[in-house]
Amino acid sequence: MFWLKNYTYIAADMIRIAVVDDQQIVLEGYENVFRKLKEHGEPLELVYSGLSAKELLKYVDEHSISIADIYLIDFKMPEMSGIELIKELRKRNKLVKTIVFSSYDR
Repeated sequence: MFWLKNYTYIAADMIRIAVVDDQQIVLEGYENVFRKLKEHGEPLELVYSGLSAKELLKYVDEHSISIADIYLIDFKMPEMSGIELIKELRKRNKLVKTIVFSSYDR
């Protein structure tokens, strides 16, 4: 069981996660974390990792919005902000679960 905002949860054998960030080092960090968690028996699977919001939308359109249970999204990206990406994802599924993060530093 994985608890989300408003006390909702995902009950699944495997929680599928998609990550988008415009910095390769951040993506590699997430990939390492999720790989280690999975090795330790956590029911997490990284199903998508990419550098561009537009690439993620293209992937979703080719496959399905349901490729992931949770989308981890960088707040500040060059082509499209994290908020804009969430709006686009919600056009495809109003119930999509997202977490926005940022490593932005002035």
